[in-house]
Amino acid sequence: MGKSGRYLADFSHTILMYFCWLLLVALATGGQAETLDDTLIIRSPRTELAEYQYIRSYSEELLALALRKSGDNFEFHEVDITLGNTGRVIRFIEQGEYDVHAFHTTPLLENTLEPVRIPIFKGVVGLRIPFIRAEDQSVFATIHSLPELKNKVAVQGFDWPDLAILSKSGLPIRAGVDLANMRHLLANERADYFPRSVVEIWQEDSLFNDDGLVVDTSLALYYRTACYYFVNKSNKRLKNAIRQGLELAIADGSFDEIFYRYFGAALHRANLNGRTLLEIPNANLSEATPLDRTELWYVPYNRADDRSVIGRL
Repeated sequence: MGKSGRYLADFSHTILMYFCWLLLVALATGGQAETLDDTLIIRSPRTELAEYQYIRSYSEELLALALRKSGDNFEFHEVDITLGNTGRVIRFIEQGEYDVHAFHTTPLLENTLEPVRIPIFKGVVGLRIPFIRAEDQSVFATIHSLPELKNKVAVQGFDWPDLAILSKSGLPIRAGVDLANMRHLLANERADYFPRSVVEIWQEDSLFNDDGLVVDTSLALYYRTACYYFVNKSNKRLKNAIRQGLELAIADGSFDEIFYRYFGAALHRANLNGRTLLEIPNANLSEATPLDRTELWYVPYNRADDRSVIGRL
């Protein structure tokens, strides 16, 4: 064989090996051959707050499920960022410091960042049970309407959406700086109750007990609201991948499987049938909220087994 023949044979062998490699990549990625440049890199911050790790684990597991179902090729990268308050987190995503965050939605957030309008906690961030002082349990047991609750002062974070929701409903409310400050305000009678979502309160219970505070056993508040995944408005690929994957997870039941695995026990422990359930309107809820999609929401007073008392404004 001449030199040109050997060259052609070597070249053909190289081409054959290359296409064999492409075939292996395609098989390994479910038929989607992608280069490293095609990988969707998703940066997320570390958190050292143990009381919120459970909720973050849920958010991350659901996000990973959605991205796998979307068929997109992705990798999670942790970035070393101190999150701080909500405004700081929004700026980080706007500036491209990291890529996706689960927020309790507000009109400002929806104008600033891009929401994936599927409530990842099925709306139960608006299902609230209060921390109270232990000696006030008998007093809260006598409250059966919102006018009666207006004689008490709530406390919420100064930049939390709940502050505006409760305030616009006419409930007296005091703003706190952080969780420790709000515990202090409640323990020192600067506020009378601290409503926490049913997915948070059992994670925080031990922190509050040291201050003589307990989970109230007789009352629950409920307002329609949502936590969404938010991304930078320019990151259409990530938004579409999350939305598509979540829709598939809802359709095949895997969304609900994760949700109830994480929070089914908390909902059961809340004993909603044994509580007075007071419904509060949310004047800040966007018209784009998918309230008509009943499969997206856990609505306590629409459940067949619910015998709670409903108090409305």
